Amino acid sequence: MDENVLIPVKRRMNMGKTPGRDAMHSEHSLDGLKVLLAEDDPLNIIFAQKILSGWDIEVAIARNGLIAVEMAKKAIFDIILMDIQMPEMDGLAASIAIKKFKPKIPIIVLSSYISEQMQEDFNDAGITDFMSKPIDKVHLHSILVKNVLKK
Repeated sequence: MDENVLIPVKRRMNMGKTPGRDAMHSEHSLDGLKVLLAEDDPLNIIFAQKILSGWDIEVAIARNGLIAVEMAKKAIFDIILMDIQMPEMDGLAASIAIKKFKPKIPIIVLSSYISEQMQEDFNDAGITDFMSKPIDKVHLHSILVKNVLKK
């Protein structure tokens, strides 16, 4: 059984310019944002955590949709990044369940492929936005700014 934990990640003090930290970040700081990442692939988790921790975002990991629903019930998150294909409960079912008790939380679907039918299903479920994998850092930043900071 997978254990899911909240991992606060803080960037180390760096006297020089931190790689990947650009003018866009300083204009729209995401420091302290709380993100639930629902993802079962270990490499995708590491990659997403590396990007998000570079912006001082607090990341909680749910390794399947069922755990994502439980974590969303128990904690406050600013946004959810939701993989589509996961064990136990897929991203669509998890998103529908979460929207029942947290209808206003932004949920961003992550997938390497999203068909038109899938987009319709997710739109009907109240999904906020879609993002393709692998995650593009600039696109992710703009999605977070658009859906969390500019409410």
